[in-house]
Amino acid sequence: MIASVGPEHGASCCLCFLLSAPHSTARDLGSTLADLPIYNAFSFSKCLIFPRHASAGRAHAGCVCPHFVPSGSRSPRYMMGSGMRHTRSVYLGFAVLCAKKEGPKTKSVANPAVKESSPPPSKVEVLGLPVSQNTMGPVLLAMDCGKGGLEMCDIMKGEQMKPEFLAMNPFHHIPTMKDGGVSIGESTAILRYIAMRYKPEYYPVDDPVACGKIDFALDSFTTEVYEKGHYHTVYVVLGFTSAPADQKAANDKYSELLDAWLKHFLQGKFVNGDKLSIADFKAVPFLIAGLQPAVESTIGLTLPDRARQYVEDFCAAVPSSGMLKSAGGYSIVEFLASKAPDAKAAVNSYTKVEYISCRASS
Repeated sequence: MIASVGPEHGASCCLCFLLSAPHSTARDLGSTLADLPIYNAFSFSKCLIFPRHASAGRAHAGCVCPHFVPSGSRSPRYMMGSGMRHTRSVYLGFAVLCAKKEGPKTKSVANPAVKESSPPPSKVEVLGLPVSQNTMGPVLLAMDCGKGGLEMCDIMKGEQMKPEFLAMNPFHHIPTMKDGGVSIGESTAILRYIAMRYKPEYYPVDDPVACGKIDFALDSFTTEVYEKGHYHTVYVVLGFTSAPADQKAANDKYSELLDAWLKHFLQGKFVNGDKLSIADFKAVPFLIAGLQPAVESTIGLTLPDRARQYVEDFCAAVPSSGMLKSAGGYSIVEFLASKAPDAKAAVNSYTKVEYISCRASS
């Protein structure tokens, strides 16, 4: 028979065993049960005998069986629930892991033969390079969550073609993320994963309106702003691609696409109104690159003031954003500065827009 221990007994859990036998002495019953295999399977510090109470028909705590008090035990008190009925029987109850809380001096019991262990917390490793704008969004998010950061993967040395990397991402692209036994490629997929697991307020799945806008911002930035604009302009300065036939036309196209994105999605401070989201972590590394003096001096591209203010607001809200500016000479800002050491911004000040603090969804 199994008996439970309720909250009224101060029990912390309810795994208890109850054995009944014909009326006998406590010593005889204890001797009999001591030979059972179950006795040797557990560590008991005290065993209570619960004889039937004739008047109330209840089981109450009785004597302590000497056979069940191991030497060296710390002997915390164990309880069994009331209301156990049995005619002409003596109840021997022993509880496992249901120590009664008797005050601050009472310590929980642990079986010294069993060592409690828990798996070490996983660390989010975002494999890539600090100059990679696609990489830095997930890196900043992992750092902001306090769960990990950048793991260098030098694609110039072909490290993305090693078997251990290809096992995580057969398309050998950076960024690729590893979190314990989980491996994911593609920047936006990594951003969603990290946010859902470690920072759900940045991708609030219980708010489909907010998530819809965040996803729209993410996808349109990738397919429109990045692929059709940023790639043919800022990447030229970085040396990641060759210059287009008409650089001015490419600059104008980028400005047009970015201006449309900023006006549509930044109706507040960030994409999700006055709250950060993974869309901001995606966009800002690209925009801070486009704002560098080397870009303007090399190809004549200037980004709108709204982009500058957006980047400043993000950097003020996200301490980990410092890695965009400093990473041992290989951050986005440092790397672009090396491309045009003498370049200086034509305009150092700008007029900030005023916006009303708001949510992206009601």
